[in-house]
Amino acid sequence: ISHSATCECLSNRKEYPSFFRTIASDLYQSHALAELVKHFGWKWVGAVNSDNDYGNNGMAIFLSAAQEKGVCVEYSEKIDRAEPEKLLKVIEVIKKSTAQVIVGFLSPFEMNNLLEQLSLHNITGRQFIGVEAWITVDSLVTPTSFNVLGGALGFAVEKANISGLEDFLVRDFWEAEFQCNETNTESILKTCKENSDLFQLKGDDDDLEKLRYHANIYKAIHAVAQSLHNILKCSDSQGCDKALEVKPWEVVEALKHVNFTIKNGERVWFDHTGAAVNRYEIVNWQRGSDGSVEFKPVGYYDASLPSAQRFALNSEAIIWPGGGKEAPISVCSESCRPGTYKVIQKGKHVCCFDCVPCAVGEFSNTTGTSDLNYSNMHTLITCSSLCMMLKLAVIHSLVNVMTMFLIKSQY
Repeated sequence: ISHSATCECLSNRKEYPSFFRTIASDLYQSHALAELVKHFGWKWVGAVNSDNDYGNNGMAIFLSAAQEKGVCVEYSEKIDRAEPEKLLKVIEVIKKSTAQVIVGFLSPFEMNNLLEQLSLHNITGRQFIGVEAWITVDSLVTPTSFNVLGGALGFAVEKANISGLEDFLVRDFWEAEFQCNETNTESILKTCKENSDLFQLKGDDDDLEKLRYHANIYKAIHAVAQSLHNILKCSDSQGCDKALEVKPWEVVEALKHVNFTIKNGERVWFDHTGAAVNRYEIVNWQRGSDGSVEFKPVGYYDASLPSAQRFALNSEAIIWPGGGKEAPISVCSESCRPGTYKVIQKGKHVCCFDCVPCAVGEFSNTTGTSDLNYSNMHTLITCSSLCMMLKLAVIHSLVNVMTMFLIKSQY
């Protein structure tokens, strides 16, 4: 049971029938990335991914979802750790691009390499959109990295407070590792005192608060315990049938049916692919009051909710690249104003177009009218033209009536 493997490739039950995970599949994260891009009106983005199963699967889902939402991808490049020379090609593509938003479906290793080269080439001011694999990785925080990644937005595994974890990590570990308890001998007590600085960490929650995957590990262990509990027919009154021999396949079957709630109130169960459906926290790279880099929560994406309710974001809390409070604009072409219509540039993305003035007697009264929708109007008569024709027809009819009247009156 994995606590952090998110690749959608692992959802194939024919290939991985006994694989489970207490983290959501990238199927959800990739769709969430497309939804985030659409939310801010970024119709022109760049994409970079790790050239492995994780990056390729995740990016393929994102590209498909982005297309459905009307987002155009200026470039889609891969980074392979085995071929570092290709990274320079990616840097050149980014340098020449006009997209101000870059979606990075990268592992920490490839993201670190990309970050180093972007810093070296002084490519700053781009809006990075990241995945849980790298968006909160402390090792990416360097004296120069904020120049590149400041304002980055991304999805992180949500933090979860587990009651009693601190005591376990500090007191229980300290006592177990150094055998420090009330029955200590004099020699053991000496060892306890020598290592007492570890116990002094109790109450220091800084590191504990940064942990994001510990809750997933906690859920995985409880899932196994629940499965064994069911297989051994355990009960509060009679205990467990310890005479039963537990088979591996029995545990796999039992895991498919676990459904329980952990201490923080979160319900744990596995879907038909063996994955848990949970929430992502949306974080923003910001400067703290002391100058340090903080991964500030600004919203969430809950894959367990109906599609219309999954996405929640506090845009006002976001600090954008360069310290701005206004979201950057990333489009290939600005929307056409009323009185003009779109004509797609030959050989370019549908997001790249020219705004052509309407011909005499034709009109567009909305912003962003496309040439496809507008072309049908070319054969229509405008209201003003129609009114004029009606007037002429009425006048012509009156002339005919008057003529006939005059002719009859003469006879």
